Amino acid sequence: MSLFSTSLRCLAASAALLLLMQGAQAARPQSAFPLREVLLSDVAQPIERKEIEVVVFIAPESCTPKTHESTWGTIVSSDNTSLFKSWACRAYVDAAKDPKEEFAFVPMPPVFKQPSILDTVQGLPASTTGRRYVALVDWKYADTTLGKCNSFGCYSSLVMLIETVVYDRVAAKTIWHSIETTRAAMKGLSYDVKEANRIGPLHVAITLNAIIERKTVQQAEEQGMRRTTALEPSNVPGQAGTALNKKANLIFFNRMPQETVDSEKFDSGRKFYDIQASHLQGRAKKTSYYNDSRTHVALELPPGTYEIAFYKDRKTFDIKENGPPVYLSFDNGIFSTISINELSPQKALELTQDSLNALLPELTPVAYPLRARKLQWTQP
Repeated sequence: MSLFSTSLRCLAASAALLLLMQGAQAARPQSAFPLREVLLSDVAQPIERKEIEVVVFIAPESCTPKTHESTWGTIVSSDNTSLFKSWACRAYVDAAKDPKEEFAFVPMPPVFKQPSILDTVQGLPASTTGRRYVALVDWKYADTTLGKCNSFGCYSSLVMLIETVVYDRVAAKTIWHSIETTRAAMKGLSYDVKEANRIGPLHVAITLNAIIERKTVQQAEEQGMRRTTALEPSNVPGQAGTALNKKANLIFFNRMPQETVDSEKFDSGRKFYDIQASHLQGRAKKTSYYNDSRTHVALELPPGTYEIAFYKDRKTFDIKENGPPVYLSFDNGIFSTISINELSPQKALELTQDSLNALLPELTPVAYPLRARKLQWTQP
C-alpha cells in the first residue's frame, strides 16, 4: 500500500486549508449512528487484547489525499476529509507495524466487505496472526474541522462513525456488534504518528475495550448484579415493549445534553460512575459503569444498600426483597455538579421511549431496527 506524506509548509498553507474548511462547514447532516448502540452481545468469557486481530477496511487510494498548488506555490489539500483519511490510513498502517501495539491491526481493502458477517470473515485472506478473535471495523468521518489555530497551536476535530463486529473463530459465531458516534481530535497541520493515532486506531481500541471491560461486569454478575433490559419484551415480534421490566430493580438514565453533528461542539454526555455495595463480595463491592447521553443501565440487584458515586456527587438507595424498584436519572446540576433525580414509574417508562440500553441489545422505540441505521453488516 503506497503512502502519501502531505507537507503543509508555512502559515500561508495553513490559512488556505482554513478557508477551505470554512466553506465545507455550510451544512452538517445528522449523524447516521447514535452515540452508542449494542446490536449483539454474546461475550461468554474474558478477552485479552493479544487475542484480537483488528481488520480495518481502508481503500488504498485513500492514503493519498487530493492536493493542489496554492497561490503561494505550496502543495495543500484540496479536500479536508481526504486529508484526514490519508492521515488515518497511515496511522492504521503504522499501528500494524508497531511492536508495542497489543491489538493486531490489519488494514484491508473494502472489496473484502460483504453484507454478511460470515461471508466477510470467510472471504478474508488467510490470517497470519493466529488470533482467536477477528474484529471487523467499518469507519468514516461525518464532520471535520481542520486547523483551528490559536497561540497554543492548531487543532483539528472530527466526528467519527464506527461499526464494529467481533467474530470468534473457534466457536464460529459473532459475539459482538455495535455502532457509535464519537469525536476524534489531533493537533498540528502535518502528519505525526502519535497525533494521527488519535483520529483512527485509538478510537477503534476504545471501542474494543468495551468488550474487554466485560470481565469486571461479569465478575459483578457472579455476585448477583445482573444486566437486564428496562422494558419487558413485547409479545409482538419486531415491536418494543410497553411496560417496565419487573426484574429491573434499578434503571439509571443519562439525560445529559448531547451534540453529535458539529465536531467542534461535540458532546456525548458520557459520564463514569461506580455502584458501590459493601454487602457484596469481590469486584461487586465497587463496579464501574459509564453510559452516554440518552442511554440507560438496567440492573437486577440483590437486596441491600447501594451508592451511586460520581467523583463528588453521590446517591444512596436501598433495594429490598420484593420491594419497589429504583428509577433514577442524572443530568447537569448547578456549579458543574451532577444532579441525580428520583423518577416515578411513569416518568421512567417515558424516558425509555427515547433511550438505548448501554450494556445490552434492547428493542426500544429508538433502537435498531425500529430506528433505521445505515449498517455495513446487515446479515449474520
